[in-house]
Amino acid sequence: MYKTRKRGRHLDYDIYADLEKIKNAFADTASDVRGRTGQFINDSYENAKDKAFDLQGSVVHFTKAQPLKTLGWTLLAGIVIGILLRRK
Repeated sequence: MYKTRKRGRHLDYDIYADLEKIKNAFADTASDVRGRTGQFINDSYENAKDKAFDLQGSVVHFTKAQPLKTLGWTLLAGIVIGILLRRK
């Protein structure tokens, strides 16, 4: 009358092979993350170096163009730093 379904059990699981695949996947992911992180740090360093070079050029140009104004800002910054250090 009623058909019964036999549910087969897989007795041929290869857990060690699955674990090996998982380990390889983690190793590949870690290697990729290391590579991307290294590239990101290198790009950030190059970007910071370029910005520092541009800022240095701007400061030199401003100092040559307006030496008295530069001296005034430097004196003001020295006073502010002196006040902040004295409070400590």
